[in-house]
Amino acid sequence: MGLVGFKRAARRALSWPSQAVSWVVLSMAVGLVAYSGTASAGSDPQILASIPPLAMIARDVAGGKAQVSVLNQNGSPHHRVLKPSDIRAMTSADIILWVGLPLEQYMVRFESRYTDKMLAMLEHTSDATHLYNDGHSHHDATDHHGHAHGSVDPHIWLSEQATIELALVIADRLSALNPPQSKYYQANAARFAEQVSASQNQWAQQLAPHRDAPYFVYHNAYQYLEKSLAIANQAVLTVNPGIKPTAAQLGRLAKTLDGVTKACVFYEPEFQQIRLDRVTNAQLYYQVLDPLGSQFQLSSDQPNQYIRFMNGLVDQLSGCLSQLK
Repeated sequence: MGLVGFKRAARRALSWPSQAVSWVVLSMAVGLVAYSGTASAGSDPQILASIPPLAMIARDVAGGKAQVSVLNQNGSPHHRVLKPSDIRAMTSADIILWVGLPLEQYMVRFESRYTDKMLAMLEHTSDATHLYNDGHSHHDATDHHGHAHGSVDPHIWLSEQATIELALVIADRLSALNPPQSKYYQANAARFAEQVSASQNQWAQQLAPHRDAPYFVYHNAYQYLEKSLAIANQAVLTVNPGIKPTAAQLGRLAKTLDGVTKACVFYEPEFQQIRLDRVTNAQLYYQVLDPLGSQFQLSSDQPNQYIRFMNGLVDQLSGCLSQLK
């Protein structure tokens, strides 16, 4: 499609209602396979996604005419250790989808080797933004909105605009790999864009009654979603995922609960739950929030996987916040 065509398509779509594996082991696993630019004759393209949400988007675009797998189903992309089997999967893939820096540091070493087939989501969106620059009065527990990821919010798969843009890019890449199915891929991407835009309105309506409800999130991962739903967290529990807050940081968190009688605390399944009961007398409701879809059952034959994943995420939010009334 080209850059100009892609931007036009994106605008049309949006208008619709660390431990490192040694290089010796990696070289043995990778071998001398080179990227040819087309899928193997008589076979569907193979897509490897670094995290489940990217795999969901790819499956919705590819339908049944590409093989989609995920590199990291249950772990955090913050601290990923690759195995030789992961390297073999990357070698055999025709497309490697990843979020990009600063989230997935472990993928950087493969950019030069797989330049032609790696697609970083952050490099194919116009919606990448800095952390907490949306006008809400968020409170950070440790360093005034600092974040271990750096200044750019990498949780871009929670952005309506970015997911639509990525779907269009995937459709273009699949079309190049499998030209006879180009119309099929493009039609799926257009349908995906319509569904995401329509669902975004439904999600906002679902959260509308809870816009002022106080809640905490485990880490600074929800800016895109919060902005689209017009909600704002009370505070972030930890700046660096995987590192629990200190007693002093918990004390600062307690101050954000002054005058609050009830609040939700959202934690993520891949990290240890942080309890705030000992620093406040407020009644706290704990609820899992799974932005990576690590508990989502990926399927090779079910449609609308990204929408179903997001439905679940919004249900998790509204389910807890509805208890605060």
